[in-house]
Amino acid sequence: MKVSILVVSYNSEPTLGDCLLRALATSQPQDEIVVVDNASADSSADVVRAVARDCPRVSLAANGTNRFYAKAANQAASLAQGEGFLFLNPDARLYPGWRERFESLILDPPTRRPVGAVGPVSDGSMGRQFVGLQLPPGLRPPDADHAAEAVARFNSGTYECVKLLVGFCLFVPRSVWESAPAAYGSLGPPRTPHLHQTENQPNPTGQYRTSPNPTEQAPFGFHPDLELGCDDLEFSWRLRRSGFELLIARDVFASHACRVSFSRADFETAKKVAEADAAMQRILGEAHGGSVDRVDLFGFDPFG
Repeated sequence: MKVSILVVSYNSEPTLGDCLLRALATSQPQDEIVVVDNASADSSADVVRAVARDCPRVSLAANGTNRFYAKAANQAASLAQGEGFLFLNPDARLYPGWRERFESLILDPPTRRPVGAVGPVSDGSMGRQFVGLQLPPGLRPPDADHAAEAVARFNSGTYECVKLLVGFCLFVPRSVWESAPAAYGSLGPPRTPHLHQTENQPNPTGQYRTSPNPTEQAPFGFHPDLELGCDDLEFSWRLRRSGFELLIARDVFASHACRVSFSRADFETAKKVAEADAAMQRILGEAHGGSVDRVDLFGFDPFG
């Protein structure tokens, strides 16, 4: 299986270089990394270009405007060539073993129902993916490196079925991404946006990453109207409604710096997050007749 590691960056310069280098070091030679930069004001795009100069597996699509996360992640998926997609935040750090374990759980599912997505244990995640809930009581690793060692040692070969996978590090088979039915509520089906003024940077081989025509957009992706936030809630919810299992690979660890480039202090960001929260709650209310038990839906209340 060829894996496409898909990263959306926006003012992510402090963490992006390490994120990409660790992704390269823990992936396989046939894999690729596709970065979509949302018109960063810092040097995020230059960081990607510097890595790409030394590794033709890395490519960049630099947008002329900020398209926010959901649309940019869908754009990255439309450029990907792999059979599996790893959506990875630019402030996340991968550790060895994730690729083989994720692929194994997808290709040889341990559950009766097919597996739609897999995620890791993390030090910066909510719900059941939080590392403190996945280690023996009283064991508190002092840092991310020790946490990665601990989950590999104590949780070897184990998994957990959950109702929500957080989107900072999310592995999805292309077949699931492209074929699962949608259920969008009053927001309607995803609007396929026209890709305005996308600056596609050449990789070292001279080939450009060009965005496809709107008709070529994947029919099943993150809802682009949930522009910043709740995309992983809606995606997890939709996968489970479509009959798929969501799994935590309990022996895989990924560190997450928690919104280094995603601060609610910015007015526009805060506005988009609030709009996504309201839209998601409206979708759930309409789908479930106005009465929503969010703990029952997600295993905990993500809005709490």
